[in-house]
Amino acid sequence: MIKRLHISNYAIIEELTLDFADGLSIITGETGAGKSIVLGALNLILGGRADTKTLFDESQKCIIEGRFEIGAYDLQTFFEENDLDYEPELIIRREITPSGKSRAFVNDTPANLKVLQQIGATLIDLHQQFDTLYINNSEFQLELLDALAGQQPDTKAYRTDYGKLQETQRRLRQLQESQAQARREQEFLEFQVQELEEAALQPNEQEELESERHRLSNADEIKQLTSGAFHYLTEDDNSVTDRLMSIANKLAPLAAGDKKLQSISERFESLRLELEEVASDLEAFGEDTEVNPNRLEEVEDRLNLLYKLQTKHAVKDNEELIAIYNELSSRLGEFADLGSQITKLEKERERLIASLLQQGEALRKGAKK
Repeated sequence: MIKRLHISNYAIIEELTLDFADGLSIITGETGAGKSIVLGALNLILGGRADTKTLFDESQKCIIEGRFEIGAYDLQTFFEENDLDYEPELIIRREITPSGKSRAFVNDTPANLKVLQQIGATLIDLHQQFDTLYINNSEFQLELLDALAGQQPDTKAYRTDYGKLQETQRRLRQLQESQAQARREQEFLEFQVQELEEAALQPNEQEELESERHRLSNADEIKQLTSGAFHYLTEDDNSVTDRLMSIANKLAPLAAGDKKLQSISERFESLRLELEEVASDLEAFGEDTEVNPNRLEEVEDRLNLLYKLQTKHAVKDNEELIAIYNELSSRLGEFADLGSQITKLEKERERLIASLLQQGEALRKGAKK
């Protein structure tokens, strides 16, 4: 209901504020006093046509502002659909500039005249001579019928469920379109995932295989080198380790009385021991190295498979290939989940339709009665 009307620079009105109390308000006055002008100003904020000829002062803009209490009008959905801020107290403002431009605001948010007209049709009925009564509007007739039948809460619940049905159908259409697109991609993705699954990719596998291939390819040379080095360092009649031991034995007593020489002696001993460990490691490495053409062929085949898959998926190593596999598997999982989502929404749609049919039948009977 309207609470206040403020008029500035309109027709014969320079400035006017009208406060309306609950109940009936009557404006009286002799002919020409401005009663119709007040109604004309009210019509402007309800989306009526603006005219610069109605300006009281043609150098100033005209402002019409109305305040309405709308808590009981159930307009939240309308405000959301039109991106407007909802408040129980609604402020509508219309401005007309001297150049003829018109602007409208709903709760300080710019709005077009269509929005004003839609809101105005809910808030106020203006009945003047020769006007067609709003009773001819079919939506108003239904609202009036529901009000007389005392089923407005049931009508509101029906509209809420109908909104849910529309949203469910919209989401269902989107998912079905996505599923149609997915079906075109799914077969190819399944082939790629299966190919990668059969490859049984393992982290760090490529690096280990490349190292093993190198060792197998050079097995003969490695065994000869490690064996010769071990013999030269430790087993030869005049081996390196024997010579170093001889030097260490002579150096130790001399270093006992000289701190600087003792430090050098300790470093020398450390190097000697390290060389003995290196000799032992070389021997062990040579013994572990196997000349195995069959295993070398297996490693080559495995690496060729990895290289082929990496080239196919435009990646540079095995880790990136595993990441590709995880991504493709995830996408396939989304396709499967898409089907379950569609099934769930289809069940929800059927439930809402059944509920709406039942509610609609009850509303029809109430209205008919």
